Parts: sequence; C-alpha cells; structure tokens
Amino acid sequence: MVIQTWAELVAELDKALAFALGLGLDVPSSRFTKFRTLLVDLDDLLQRAGNAAALRRFMADVELNGAALTESHELVTILPFLQSISPDRSRRKLRIVLQGPTSPSDEQPQSTEARNTMFELNLAARLQRVGLDVEIGGDADLGFTCNGVRWFRECKRPWKVETIESNIGEACRQLGERLSSSRLAARGLLAISVSRSLATRAPYLEYSGEAELRRTLKDHVSSMVRLMEERMQGIERCHRVGGLGS
Repeated sequence: MVIQTWAELVAELDKALAFALGLGLDVPSSRFTKFRTLLVDLDDLLQRAGNAAALRRFMADVELNGAALTESHELVTILPFLQSISPDRSRRKLRIVLQGPTSPSDEQPQSTEARNTMFELNLAARLQRVGLDVEIGGDADLGFTCNGVRWFRECKRPWKVETIESNIGEACRQLGERLSSSRLAARGLLAISVSRSLATRAPYLEYSGEAELRRTLKDHVSSMVRLMEERMQGIERCHRVGGLGS
C-alpha cells in the first residue's frame, strides 16, 4: 500500500480505528484520535492555503505532527495482520497500542509498552507480507517456521543508548532458554528498534533532497547498528546462545 497524501492516510486510519472500535476498545481517548485531528487539520490547510502554509503548520509542532504522521501510518500497515489473527489476540494487543502518551517525548520507562508493542506488530506484519505464518504472544515475542526451521524472535526497543547492552543481554537469555527447550531445529532472531535511541540523540533530520536524506539517515542508523554489534559481541550470554542472529 502506497499512501501519498494526508487525506489518503486519514481514510486508511479511519479503517484501523473502526476495526479497534469493533473490538470494543476505547478509541476516542487514544492518541490516534488526536493524531487524526492533526492530520485532518493539516490536509484542510493544504487544500485551502497550499504547501507553504501546511509546511509552516507542520513545523510549528514538528514532534507532535511527525508522530501523528509516522505512527498513524504504522497503525495502518499492521491492520491486515491484526485482521488475520484471532479477535481476542488482536484486542489484547491493540488495547496496549492505543495507550501511551501522545508525544514521544512524554514517554517514561513505565509508559513505553504501547510503542514497544507497536514495534512487535510492525515486525509481525512485515513477516506476514513476505508469506510467513507468524505467531505472536507465545513463548517468544514472535514465532514462525521457515524451510522447516522454527524461529523464535525477541523484540527490544531500548529506552536509551545506555540501556542497549542490558536489553540485548536479556533478549539473548530469553532466546537461549527457548532454543534449549525446543524439540525441533530452531533458531533465534533478535530485533532491536533504534527509534527511541536515535530520537534521544538526533530527533529530526534536515535535508534538501531525497539523496541527502538517504545518506544522512544511513549514517545515523549505521552508527547505532555498529554500537549494538559491539555491545552484543561483548555480552557473554549472547556468545553462549547457538543459532542466534540479529
């Protein structure tokens, strides 16, 4: 699905919110209702006053408008996966996703579960789109079978750069337990979201064109990936886990 305009995003977001309402969830008090209002206002201004006016409005509160844009799109992309699993499981996961503070900067260590769960669902949806039958909420965060091999996947979204090592260590411990208890050929996969860690160091990237954006984003993400690889190599419990990939 390619969404090119705010109006298209609002239309798809309405479908996702209608699905959540159909599960009996409290959509009106969720951050996505606020996000929808922001997107509708931006699109209305775009239609009335043009690109420059809409851009000024967007930049006036770039953090909140950016969250509205990216998180609404993320919710839209996970909808097919949520529709494919049992209503009870969708309800449990979506109830968590709909919580959490509206602005990412208002997140606290005790209020990260909503966006952490969104990360899990995003990965599940991506795996499903390439044809894998994904299980969520079982022994691991995610599970699937590929070419006869059972995969367990742990998802971590470090609160800040300084907690990456402890997050990776805990994930390695969890995967080690699951791999050692599996009766089938199995592998472990560790997925790390750098969204929170990057945001604390470089919240917004300014660029003059797509090529510059790609280059700058690649530099920021690559530095974080190198850091995680170094931390992972230094954690003894990860060395002890056979069949682990990241």
